Amino acid sequence: MVIYEEHQTTVKANEPIIYYSLSSTPFFFNTTGAENYIIVYCANTGNAAGDFNLIIKFVNATFSAITEQPYTEINPTSTEFPWDLIAGNSTSKDVYFSIAPTVNSFSISLSIHSNQASLKTIGEYPDFLQYSWNVDDFRLNQ
Repeated sequence: MVIYEEHQTTVKANEPIIYYSLSSTPFFFNTTGAENYIIVYCANTGNAAGDFNLIIKFVNATFSAITEQPYTEINPTSTEFPWDLIAGNSTSKDVYFSIAPTVNSFSISLSIHSNQASLKTIGEYPDFLQYSWNVDDFRLNQ
């Protein structure tokens, strides 16, 4: 957490600092019709509220509408989630998706967008995950 400490020493009074990431636990995913999910995390360690959107993008997988609102589906493989975090708050969201049945790998990436000029953003590992087919299920590439 050295990065966190360095940024905390330079936080301005009206500045939100947003950390964001995906869960990196080696979940096992499948293509047998079951809905899979990944957890998206974000935290505001700054001194002001942060208004931003997290965009999750899938390759060889598609977003599932059983994911809890609010969100805007950009297309079947990309979705945007609005967040407004007050200083000191953190949250997570389960994002559901389906893997194309004929692929041997898929990936998930996370990015952030904001029109708030004072917002600092820090993508923590992992903000990109790649999974490959391994006999019975998909496993995290390591």
